[in-house]
Amino acid sequence: IGGGTGSGLTAYLAQLLKDEFYDRIITSYTVYPSNKASDIVIEPFNMMLCMPSLLSYHDMNACIDNETLFDISGRLFHNDRPTFA
Repeated sequence: IGGGTGSGLTAYLAQLLKDEFYDRIITSYTVYPSNKASDIVIEPFNMMLCMPSLLSYHDMNACIDNETLFDISGRLFHNDRPTFA
């Protein structure tokens, strides 16, 4: 949710899904930005702008931060510098 388009689109889609499927449980798996995994300065601000929609339109939210994902991938795959490529 750190990206501008990703956080805005997530908020919009969450609202549409909750309006259409109000009787269903909506779950999200959210990856939060961290200093180690990103060099974009505005990611924390985008995350904070997306938080109200996550709290309002999702019934359950599983949160994990990028730094933890980097640590897990480093231990599992024995790679100190994982990339997205």
